[in-house]
Amino acid sequence: MKATDKPRWYKCDVPKNELKQLIQKSDAAGLLHTLLYLALLISLGTVAYFSLGTPWMIPAFFAYGTVYCFWNHMMHETFHGTPFKNKRLNGFWC
Repeated sequence: MKATDKPRWYKCDVPKNELKQLIQKSDAAGLLHTLLYLALLISLGTVAYFSLGTPWMIPAFFAYGTVYCFWNHMMHETFHGTPFKNKRLNGFWC
């Protein structure tokens, strides 16, 4: 590929009204997703802590670490103001 060549991007053919529904901001949905994520993270952290010194420690910390790494993506989206309709909620989580 030459430096002057333009990449050919793929664009999904999504109707405008459907796309509008998909990208609609909602405080309730954002809070639900955030609280469910935190509940899962705390639960896996608790399991990982109580599995210290046992063979279950490896899969427990793997699961915890896998879920934990998604926190950065969530924070990234709050910087853009996408998860919540309310700017204060976006600011609180980032």
